[in-house]
Amino acid sequence: AGNLLVAYLSGSLFLFGGALAGMEGAIRTLPLLLITFLAMMAREILKGAEDMEGDRAFGAVTIPAVVGVSRSSLLSFSCAAGAVLVSLLPLVPWWSHPYLATIAVPDLLILGGAGRAVGCSDGPCVRSSKATTLLKAGMFLALAVICGAALFRGSGP
Repeated sequence: AGNLLVAYLSGSLFLFGGALAGMEGAIRTLPLLLITFLAMMAREILKGAEDMEGDRAFGAVTIPAVVGVSRSSLLSFSCAAGAVLVSLLPLVPWWSHPYLATIAVPDLLILGGAGRAVGCSDGPCVRSSKATTLLKAGMFLALAVICGAALFRGSGP
C-alpha cells in the first residue's frame, strides 16, 4: 500500500498541475500521471528489495517480503516497461519525431536500470546492481525531455 501511495502521489503532482487549466488540462496530464506512477512503482519495488532485511526486522510488509526479490524485480521491470510504453504512445500530447528521438535515451536508462535487478535474489544484489540509481537518472532525464518537448511545442502537457 505504501508503494502504491508514493507512486500515486508522485504522479498526481502532474494531474493537479494540469487541473489548474481546467478539466482539459487534467485530462492532458493523464499520460504523465501514468508514466510517473509506473516508473515510481518500479523504483519503489526495487527500493523495497534493497531494504528487505531491515524492513523484515521492523515487521514491515513489503512486496519483496511477500513475493521475494526475484519476482519483485520482474514486477519492477514490468512497471518500467509500462512507463516506457506509455511514453511512446501517440495519444501523448507532445508526441512528435524529435520527442521520440530524445525520449529514447531516458527510456533506455529506465529499462536498463530495472533490467539490472532482474535475476537478483537478495537485497545486496539489487543494491550492487545500481538499478534504483539508473532508474532515478532515467526518470529525471525523461522529465527534462518532456518539459523540453512541451516548451518547443508551445504549450505544456
